[in-house]
Amino acid sequence: MSEQVAKKKAVWFIHEITGEDGEVLERNDIPVAYVHGVPNQMFPQLERALKGKTVDEVVSIKLTPEEHGFQFLDPDFEKIFAEHEVPPEYRNVGAEAEFQDEQSGETGTMMVQRVEKDGSVVFMKKHPFAGLTITYRVTITDIRDATATEIRNGHPEMDHPNL
Repeated sequence: MSEQVAKKKAVWFIHEITGEDGEVLERNDIPVAYVHGVPNQMFPQLERALKGKTVDEVVSIKLTPEEHGFQFLDPDFEKIFAEHEVPPEYRNVGAEAEFQDEQSGETGTMMVQRVEKDGSVVFMKKHPFAGLTITYRVTITDIRDATATEIRNGHPEMDHPNL
């Protein structure tokens, strides 16, 4: 019998995240991993759904915005612009603007978080999944016993064993 997802097992999977309309929002064909049943970064709903599954099984769960917790604003991505640098239509709290980071080329949506007394405008990056109901679909690629260190850390120390 093949390994099953259970407490203290290292589990690798590939995943796809889709929106309510079926549009693929994210796809990762390089396996990611976690240790099942110990403190980790997994969605609890997904971890529960994976219990007892085996390699090559596919699990899909739907997560509402309240369940997945992707925040509307990313406090680690804050940009402040002088009033004269911001068009009038973007000088109020809640206004949204598309952006492209000059260094990384990354694109996204920024939302006005606040307008300072001096008129400067504070933008924060909006998470692309914020406010969306998403379907998280994973395919298990490998399962093995986790080491003591991996159990403490909540994730395997090594890359995918088959790469």
